[in-house]
Amino acid sequence: MISLHSTLQKYNNPIGPTSERLFEDTKKQLIKNGTYQSDEQVWDAVIEKSMKKDDVINTLLGLEH
Repeated sequence: MISLHSTLQKYNNPIGPTSERLFEDTKKQLIKNGTYQSDEQVWDAVIEKSMKKDDVINTLLGLEH
């Protein structure tokens, strides 16, 4: 399980990365891969990834998974 300390170290935020950070990281990765087309594409990728199943978060929220 990810600890609060490691989350703070990695993102400087106790709840994880901001949307801006996710956008910038995703955009950099798409550019590096040579697949960047538009900022809209970047936001679509951020949103899609945010909707992936996360067993740790589901457990913390008391959701079945």
